[in-house]
Amino acid sequence: MEEMFLGFITWQFLFFCIAIGAIVLFIRRLVEFIMDTAKVNKDVKWWRDLVLPALPIVLGQGIALLVVSYPYPAEFTSIGGRWIFGLVAGFSSGFVVRMYKSLLSGKVAELLAKVKTLLGSVPVKEEPKEEPKDKQ
Repeated sequence: MEEMFLGFITWQFLFFCIAIGAIVLFIRRLVEFIMDTAKVNKDVKWWRDLVLPALPIVLGQGIALLVVSYPYPAEFTSIGGRWIFGLVAGFSSGFVVRMYKSLLSGKVAELLAKVKTLLGSVPVKEEPKEEPKDKQ
């Protein structure tokens, strides 16, 4: 049982979750754009309480069943294993995407701080000022 849980802590799982999150974001933006264009209230109960929470799970399961060539962990290569993999990946995709964005923003801030430090320590060569020539 422990090996199965360790199968969910792999690069394949994290990448699958991020891909599901990206697809859900695209679908959500597209549908909400169409709803705005058609003057439909996008805060309707069926969209907010039914479709949006179920979409990542359904997408995860569907993609896992259809895409056989994805490098699934060894524990999840059967149809049932891929179905469970997609279910858990879809369910976890929101959390993984938030964690990834937080990690990425921290790394970007750290990188910017290093660049600022490096740029601050580099001496800036100033051009010598020309003295005005006195006319005699």
